[in-house]
Amino acid sequence: MLRIAVISDIHYADRCQSPKRKGEWALHLLTEAVRRLNEDVRPDVVAVLGDLIDDPAAPDRLERLEQLRDIIERVDAPYIVLPGNHDPEPDVFYRVMPRPADALDIKGVRFISFVDAEEPGWNASRSATDLARMDAARADGHTGPLVMLQHVPVLPPGATSCPYTYTNIDDVISRCDAQALTLSIGGHHHRGTQPVKRNKTTYLCVKALCEEPFVFTTVDLAETEARVAEHTVPGP
Repeated sequence: MLRIAVISDIHYADRCQSPKRKGEWALHLLTEAVRRLNEDVRPDVVAVLGDLIDDPAAPDRLERLEQLRDIIERVDAPYIVLPGNHDPEPDVFYRVMPRPADALDIKGVRFISFVDAEEPGWNASRSATDLARMDAARADGHTGPLVMLQHVPVLPPGATSCPYTYTNIDDVISRCDAQALTLSIGGHHHRGTQPVKRNKTTYLCVKALCEEPFVFTTVDLAETEARVAEHTVPGP
C-alpha cells in the first residue's frame, strides 16, 4: 500500500478575490497540514496541485511562493508541486518551486504530472506533447500502478457535478483507458468530487485547503483500489 497526501488551492493572499477563500490563513493552514502529515499521516508522497497564491500578477508573488515553498520543504516525504491558473506562468513558478520529473517512481507506483494550458471558462486543454507523454507512460515496461496529477481535474464527462473540464477531454480519457491508469487526481473545483471509477481508473477532484471545511486529502493506493479520506485543518 502507498499513501498519497494531496493539498490543493491554497490561494495565499492578504485578501482574496472571493470572500470564501481564506487566503490570509494560508501560512497557518499549510503549516498545520504539514505538521499533521509528518506527525500522524506519514504519507509516502505529497502532491500540491496548484493555485498556491491568489494573484499571479501580484508584485510580491515570488516572495509568497518562497514562503509557501519553505513550509512545503518541511514535509518528511518526496513531494510534487504543480502550478494552477492563479499561479505565475510555469517558467516563473519553477524559479521558486522544484520542477517535477516527467515521471517519478515510488514504491512501484509511477507518478506522471502535467501543467495544462488554461482555456476560457476556467477549463484546460492538454497539449499534443503531453498526450504523447501519456501514450509513453508504460513504454519502458512499467506494469505497476500509474497515477496522473494535474490542477484542473480530469473527470469522465457527465460523471460528476464539476463544471470544469478539458477541451480535448475525450483524447485524455481515451489514453487513461489505454494505459490502464490507476488514479487521476486534480484540484481547481473547490468543492471537490467523490471518487469516480471508470474501467480501471479512479478519478478524483480534491477539495480546496483555503475554503471551509479546510481539508487536505489522502489516498491509500493498493494495486487496483484507492481509499480516499479527508483531514480537517483547524483555522487560526
